[in-house]
Amino acid sequence: MIASDFLYFHALSLPEVHISVLSLIRRCSCLMPFAAGAWLFGDVNLRPKTLALLAILAGVAVIALS
Repeated sequence: MIASDFLYFHALSLPEVHISVLSLIRRCSCLMPFAAGAWLFGDVNLRPKTLALLAILAGVAVIALS
């Protein structure tokens, strides 16, 4: 977590980085923990988490298309 925050803030300090693209990448980072929880740990509460994930991805799509 500390390394990811460091890399995120370092990327923000670079002048050629587009913040909108960086924000989309950061928001999509919830895909891996969702997949790990479902597959590796056998999470049983997938329906509400799937709906939340779909809402996040819909927001990312809206931002990406605008």
